[in-house]
Order: sequence, then structure tokens, then C-alpha cells
Amino acid sequence: MVFSNVLGLVLLFIIGLGAGVLGGGLLVYWRHRRQLVSSTKYLLDRLQLAESDVHRMREDIFVLREYLSRRGLLDEDDLNNLRRELVELPRQIEAERAELVKGVLEKDDEERLVKNIPDTLH
Repeated sequence: MVFSNVLGLVLLFIIGLGAGVLGGGLLVYWRHRRQLVSSTKYLLDRLQLAESDVHRMREDIFVLREYLSRRGLLDEDDLNNLRRELVELPRQIEAERAELVKGVLEKDDEERLVKNIPDTLH
């Protein structure tokens, strides 16, 4: 009789401990999920704000171009020349610089390689 009462108490303790662990795990999971959802919502809000800023900047550029065009201070040739000077030339110079650096690195690698001479023992 005493054995069955002790066994019952031990089983009850194990079941209670399991329920506590399960409940704690669910609580931690829900809390983590809520934090994940709030973080995701914050990131989406920031992304939407950045998107509206980009849209606003495009509108501002359109307004400036239209204003300067109406005043006769700007035409398409001027824009093309400025784009070439400010965007395309720096990109081209950077690409050429990267190609030169790559060529120098390849030359250094060739100089470091040991030629296989048939008369040598390896």
C-alpha cells in the first residue's frame, strides 16, 4: 500500500514536472514569436518609410528637371553630358582600375609559380 502511494506520488510529480516544462516551453515560444512578429513589423514599417522617401526623391528630381527645362536652363544633351561626366566615366575608370589590379595580381601569381623542370627530382 505504501509502495503504491509512493509510486503514485512519483508519477504525479513526473506528470506535473512534464506539464510545467511543456507550459514553460509554450510560454517561451509564444513570447519569442511575439518578439519576432514585432521585429518583422518594425522592419516592414522602416522599409515602407524608405520606399516612400525614394518615391519622394524621384518626384523631386522630376520637378527639378521640369522646372529647369521650362526655364530653358536644361536640355537632354546637357543631361547626357552630365551623366557621362558624373556617372559613366567614374564607373569606367573604376572598372579599368579593377582590371589593372587583377592583371598585376595574376602576374605576381605567375612569378610565384615554380616551373616544372624535367631534370629535377621531386
